[in-house]
Amino acid sequence: MANRRMLSKSISVSKKVSKLYEITQSYFPVLLYTWLHPHADDFGRYDADPFTIKHSIIPTFNVSEEDIGEALDKMKTVGLIKLWKKNEKSVLEIVGFEDHQIGLGKRTQSKYPNP
Repeated sequence: MANRRMLSKSISVSKKVSKLYEITQSYFPVLLYTWLHPHADDFGRYDADPFTIKHSIIPTFNVSEEDIGEALDKMKTVGLIKLWKKNEKSVLEIVGFEDHQIGLGKRTQSKYPNP
């Protein structure tokens, strides 16, 4: 897993990101979506468990696990992420992740199960 990820400036004009704000009327899901990127593995995957996200990505934010779960559901609704569960493990995958990442030719194997 990389220490850094690219976030394309096209995110500022993304219709899906705009729709995420429209349906939630909150910048929190938008911020969480962008902060998922550097934590994702080489396939754009990360643990979709709200507890894990709360304590690894936004530990200083005063948001509930329920808020995180709702934000993930809204991201899925607008097509920004895919969510699945396999062998009791909840996984998310950022849609189009590889389109904006440099150096993915040297991908490591994902520790997250395929959908």
